Amino acid sequence: MVSADSLNLDVLELIFAHLSGNDLPAVALVSKSFLAGVIPRLYRTLSFRIHHAKRYSKASTSFATILAHPDLAVHVQHIDIRYAPIYHDRPHPDFIRECTRTLELCDNLKSFVYTPSATQAILPMLQGKDRLRDIRINARFSTSQSATLAKLGKIERLTLEYGTWEVMDVLPRWTESIGRSLTSLTLYMSTSLNSAVLETALSHLPRLLALHIIGCPNVDHAKVLKLISHTPLLESLALNITEAAQPPELPSSSSLGHLRHLALEARSGMTANPASPATLLSILTHVKSSFPTLTSAALKIPDFKPEASHAVIKKLLVNHAATLQKLFFVDSIVEMRSIMEICAKSHQLEMLSLPLPMKEIMTFGAAISESKSLRTIIDSDAHVTHGPQPSLNAETVQSMMHGVRTLNRIVSDRRVWTALALAAFAILFAPTLETTPSTLIVVIHSCVASSILLTIYVAIATVLVMASPAPTVLHYSADYKNFRTGDVHLQEISDANIEYEGDAPQRVHKTRGDVCNGDMTHRRMASLQWRDSGHFLDWRAKVLPPVVDQISDLAGLAIVHMVVLLGPCSRCLNLFEK
Repeated sequence: MVSADSLNLDVLELIFAHLSGNDLPAVALVSKSFLAGVIPRLYRTLSFRIHHAKRYSKASTSFATILAHPDLAVHVQHIDIRYAPIYHDRPHPDFIRECTRTLELCDNLKSFVYTPSATQAILPMLQGKDRLRDIRINARFSTSQSATLAKLGKIERLTLEYGTWEVMDVLPRWTESIGRSLTSLTLYMSTSLNSAVLETALSHLPRLLALHIIGCPNVDHAKVLKLISHTPLLESLALNITEAAQPPELPSSSSLGHLRHLALEARSGMTANPASPATLLSILTHVKSSFPTLTSAALKIPDFKPEASHAVIKKLLVNHAATLQKLFFVDSIVEMRSIMEICAKSHQLEMLSLPLPMKEIMTFGAAISESKSLRTIIDSDAHVTHGPQPSLNAETVQSMMHGVRTLNRIVSDRRVWTALALAAFAILFAPTLETTPSTLIVVIHSCVASSILLTIYVAIATVLVMASPAPTVLHYSADYKNFRTGDVHLQEISDANIEYEGDAPQRVHKTRGDVCNGDMTHRRMASLQWRDSGHFLDWRAKVLPPVVDQISDLAGLAIVHMVVLLGPCSRCLNLFEK
């Protein structure tokens, strides 16, 4: 018989690949084979966040675990460090030491993310990582450190944050050496980046698929749109929209024909004013001239008034409503009329991310009911204001999912609401029930599970009956010890203790008594025969085998399980009546 412990480790790894979070440590405690199967998944990614930094001095880190058990380093493929513990206004030296020593051991590293400061000690450890393909790093480096950074080859995705002029100076040479492999380039908050450096770098990247220039004040959107002629295969573009003293003339280019994702942020730079709605509308018009098939768009327009925001959204829908599948709004005012128009015109829209209007959530639910394809809603509100905040509840989410039959996932305030969970809750507890795909899925699952369970119970009962012995016939003879008129109690007859009812022993007929002999009970006594001759009693009892008790217990358990599983089906009978 195959058990979970006897499964191949490769099979266990495939199973555990679907687990995450606290489930992995729990599975590791089950058995030694489970521990061996979950270790590659458990140590595949080493992450460090602000909550880890707050308890750094009190709890051990995953890096310390790797140093204590170096054999685990072979499983590490991703390191993601977003925060470093502070000691005397500087990154904790012990933490930096742990990171560098761990990096030295991880030869199978594929991606590395380090956004805090003080990357000087960590940078040399990235050398010699032949499998490293993805880098996101705080690029505040000196000339020598920048030269060391440029030696990293075969990089496919590169993100440089707060890059100094030394880093920007080596960027053209670096992109020339990795031009064949680099597919994604992100430059974030670099005041040293200019159009000359960017043009030289992009000229070496004809295979680039994603370009994100965010928070670089010396490179405006017009220059970026002009320079992307060097990247004809570009599929993802993100840039800031700023308002110059004289609006630049946008280039007439058809280099955006492969564009699938567009992210625009209208914000104030260090040397420019916030972009006006007219500038953003001109960008959308320019993008449309290349006839791209946009499937995803993101807008961050916090300074726009509701009327201007609606005009931008309307222009976006006019150009790309037929192909949009994902739409994101960050720190933006989205009116109900805009939401209604988005849901009504975007027939392929599957994901919508925006700040949910909690005070008008019922109106919002009515607005999204225009959609026939929406599957996921994400609340992009950061909820940074103090005081109690309204939040979603089960009734509100259920109402929204009832209005949009395809909606099956809502993410808000670190909670994920799924349609199947709500459907199961509604089927069992809601006073009324409506026909939805989720409720039908629950009914189908309940019926299938009931059928499988019933088949298993029948198979077990069949096996028990076939393996059970024949009924046992018992024969006892004994003298009466005592009796009284009315109720006759025959005690201590042979090695049994039997209780009968009747006026006298002569009038005792076939009955169900208690036979306490080993594991026999009254439930298994099929018949009882008596013969009285004076003071001597002779009786025979036919006792069924113990399988009768087992089958009766099994039947009771099956009834309980059927009630639990078929309960949702009985609650859904009105679905088929409608």
